[in-house]
Order: sequence, then C-alpha cells, then structure tokens
Amino acid sequence: MIAATARVRFGLRPPPELPPKAALAELAALADPARSRFTPGFLAPPLPASGPTKLSESRTKSRALADRLGLAIGPAVDFWTEAALFSAAGATALVYGPGDIAQAHSAGEWVALADLIHATADYRRILAQ
Repeated sequence: MIAATARVRFGLRPPPELPPKAALAELAALADPARSRFTPGFLAPPLPASGPTKLSESRTKSRALADRLGLAIGPAVDFWTEAALFSAAGATALVYGPGDIAQAHSAGEWVALADLIHATADYRRILAQ
C-alpha cells in the first residue's frame, strides 16, 4: 500500500555558523515544489549567539564561565534550549544538567543516581559562590 499523502514534521538545529533562516532555505530547496509544501514553524536563535564577531566572543565568554565554575565543556547537543535567548540578548549562557545526552530526550530516557548527586553538588557549589 502506498499512501496518497504524507506529512513530515521535524526540528532543525543548525550550528551557530549557519543562520537558521539560511538552513531552512537550503532544506526547502531540496524539496520538489510541485509535490511538496514546506511550512516552517518556530524559528529560534542558535546557542551561542551568532554573527560576525558575536560567535567567537560568545564561545570565549562561555568557556571562561565554565572554567570559573569548574564545569567541563561537552559536545554540542541536537536540541534547542532557552539559553539561546539569553545568549541572543547578550548574556553569557551555558546549558548544564545531569546525565549522558545519549540517554536524554528519547523514549526510555534515564539519569543515573550518581549523576544526579554530582549535578546537585555542582548546583549547590555554583549557587554558593
């Protein structure tokens, strides 16, 4: 059986070097306009804030803040967070939480108790500074 129509909905989180509108334009260009309709939804700023000098400056400030707080910098993640709004407004923003991203934001997600304990200690230490 072949469906007469189909609908696909997905999220797109381009790297800060690629403006979200440009990423959407590249994606839309791949579709056959005679057979498809491309309807963008929520469009959010990247983290860190992008722009000619903002990207490098944001990364430098975020790294300095992470170092000052004693937090390791992990790999980029493929989800959006409101921290991008703070970054776009000029604030230095970090995303931090317990667990391994491989188990997060998916069916059956879980966080090890040891990771929760470690994050709680980090939060207490950071807030006490």
